[in-house]
Amino acid sequence: MFCMDDMVPQNHLLRVIDRAIDWNFIYELVKNKYSLEFGRPSMDQLC
Repeated sequence: MFCMDDMVPQNHLLRVIDRAIDWNFIYELVKNKYSLEFGRPSMDQLC
C-alpha cells in the first residue's frame, strides 16, 4: 500500500508546518465533496 508519509523525509520543512497548524478545519469545509459509499478514501486516511 502507498503511504504519503513515507515520501516526505522526517526533517522536511513541511513536517514542521504540519505540526504547527491544526488542519482539522479543512474537513468541515470539504465534507460534502467526499462520498462515504463511493470512491477511494482521502490520502490522509490511508496510513
